[in-house]
Amino acid sequence: MSGKDARDLAMKQLKAILYEPSLPQVEQRVLDFKTLWFRHNEGKLWEYLQKYYLQESRRRRWMKAYRQRIHYAGMDTNNYVESWHNQLKSHFLRGHNRGRGDRLIYVLSHDVDSFFQAEGMRSRVRFGRLSKGETLDVKQQKCLAGKNQDDLRAMVIHLDGKYVIRSFSVESILYNVSVENNIINGCLCTHFIKNRRPCKHMIALFYAYGHEQGLTIPSLRVLKSQTRIIARPPLDAPSADVDPFEAIEEAVVEDEHFIEVQAMRE
Repeated sequence: MSGKDARDLAMKQLKAILYEPSLPQVEQRVLDFKTLWFRHNEGKLWEYLQKYYLQESRRRRWMKAYRQRIHYAGMDTNNYVESWHNQLKSHFLRGHNRGRGDRLIYVLSHDVDSFFQAEGMRSRVRFGRLSKGETLDVKQQKCLAGKNQDDLRAMVIHLDGKYVIRSFSVESILYNVSVENNIINGCLCTHFIKNRRPCKHMIALFYAYGHEQGLTIPSLRVLKSQTRIIARPPLDAPSADVDPFEAIEEAVVEDEHFIEVQAMRE
């Protein structure tokens, strides 16, 4: 086997370990990897892998098998910062590859900081263009169109602290929806498994019993047209009786006051 072929095979095995969703299969894949490459001599490289990647606590950081039923488990860590990094390179630091250090500090402390303060404010009040994930959430919420709270409660089966939701299309099909610490965080339907975003079954449970039982879906942006379904909208969403632009204006004033106070302290 040539050096290139060996490298390609090793990378293929490591990627298989990374994306394997089953814990027993992960153990088998790690064993196969060790048997093939370290059968006769474990050496320094194997010690390094054991220390920094294969310990139980380390595995939870990168193996998909340890990231099931977790919010944003479908998003690799780099993706959280990639868009910010791209904005820094293409907008704020464009043409400053060899700039002076004090210029870089000024751009980061003035232009970049104020920009992300505004972005954080926009995110908190949930105003502006939807992200790709939020667009998926809107489509799932629209599946509930025409149903009231009683209709949705009729779809929910609650036994021994567990929730089962009837299928929207075939009543005989049931989906287990997981709830931990009052957070609705997973479902066994295809949409959630594929996208790792709230599905219509999770949203149905939230609209049916969210206020009464204190259930939440932290990442969900509630549509104003759907707040009529809930007995009372969640605390972080504008009430159906409140002008959303007034709510945004109030939030902007609060954030501006916070920024002013921070500036005075500095």
